[in-house]
Amino acid sequence: MNIANFDNLLAAALLQPNPQQLLFVFCTADPAPDGGAGLSLSPVMCVDKADRDVQGFAQLCAEAAVMDAHWDVVLASTLSGSGGQPPRPEQCDSALRRMLASVRGGNFNSMLAFDRAGRPLAAENA
Repeated sequence: MNIANFDNLLAAALLQPNPQQLLFVFCTADPAPDGGAGLSLSPVMCVDKADRDVQGFAQLCAEAAVMDAHWDVVLASTLSGSGGQPPRPEQCDSALRRMLASVRGGNFNSMLAFDRAGRPLAAENA
């Protein structure tokens, strides 16, 4: 399935044979420090949510607003459960820590990026 927008991500997660946990890292975006093209992302918060608990991008943004932290880009990934069970909490925590380390290292290849309007961003723009 081609994931062209946030709704495609949700649909793909729900189609999987095992429950999926959606992983999100919310980041601020600043111009690249070396003056080059692209943005430098800094994580400000992260969360994991069961696939069935995310109804859409607007809901995700509304829940993020409660945290009162400014963000420009949200990076998304998924973690699959097994045997019909969702991933365990410690698996989600570990996956989020890996995502945070990847963001801090400038590696976004395994994540989808969306701006505040829910528009997908290419990796070179994230």
